[in-house]
Amino acid sequence: MLDCLHRFEVHEGDTFLIEGGIPHAIGAGCFLVEIQEPTDYTIRVERTTPSGFQVADFMCHQGLGFERMFDCFTYGGFTREETQKRWKIPPALLREERGGHETELIGYQNTDYFRMTELKIDSSLQLDAEASFSGIYVLSGKGTICANGVRQAFQKGDQFFLPAQLKELAIQKASDQECRILRCYGPKPAVKQVIDHVQM
Repeated sequence: MLDCLHRFEVHEGDTFLIEGGIPHAIGAGCFLVEIQEPTDYTIRVERTTPSGFQVADFMCHQGLGFERMFDCFTYGGFTREETQKRWKIPPALLREERGGHETELIGYQNTDYFRMTELKIDSSLQLDAEASFSGIYVLSGKGTICANGVRQAFQKGDQFFLPAQLKELAIQKASDQECRILRCYGPKPAVKQVIDHVQM
């Protein structure tokens, strides 16, 4: 099965968006952060892992059954060039300031289901107050999150939920270590339609 897949050497900072239904595997020595559309289903196509672990039927199909499970896969093939063009996403610098910068890794132009940016904090960075919730994951460094007058220390590996409509949000670096943070957003907000009523 692995011989049917393209193999890509990855580098720090690479971002891939794998659509649902595309079989994929993570090779040895590849340490990554995996962000997933909110779902309870992870379909496994192997009955035995490369290390010899036997995968139970339920762990393969998550209760869907094998017949329904196989309906979810994309069976069309892609060349190596098509695969890279379709799913490897180049980073896009959103803003750069003296205190740090923010780069979009996955945007709503790539998928409606989630969005992800990377923050690199050089000293202190003021973040935009969003109209929806988000979460942050600390990749490296330590410092302080300042939100609505509340200060919360953080360090590598910490995760935080940021509620919608924060009036102020800033991240301050507190050491000489590089400070990198992922900020993750939920599904693309629905466009609100405004209807003007005309009185007759």
